[in-house]
Amino acid sequence: PAKVASTPSPAAELVAKARALLDDDPLMTRASVQLAEQLGLQAIVKDQTNAEAYAVAAWANFRFLEANYEDTPQRRADLRNHAEKARLLAPDSVSSELAIF
Repeated sequence: PAKVASTPSPAAELVAKARALLDDDPLMTRASVQLAEQLGLQAIVKDQTNAEAYAVAAWANFRFLEANYEDTPQRRADLRNHAEKARLLAPDSVSSELAIF
């Protein structure tokens, strides 16, 4: 029997778009990081059990800090909270592990 390609969930599609902005854009700007963060947060709303959504939201917060776009206590708390949630949902996920750092 032929295997049917599964369609990614709406949350997974948002995560993929956010990852492309955060990881694949050589000209990453504050606006692209903001958009990636919004996409990650939308993915969380669509599927609160999706560890990758939390991991990408954490990664967006890390990018804000790394690029010196915004370094605030709230940004650091969001990074930590999203990373911890990603790790709780998928402790063996590489993305979740990376989000902790």
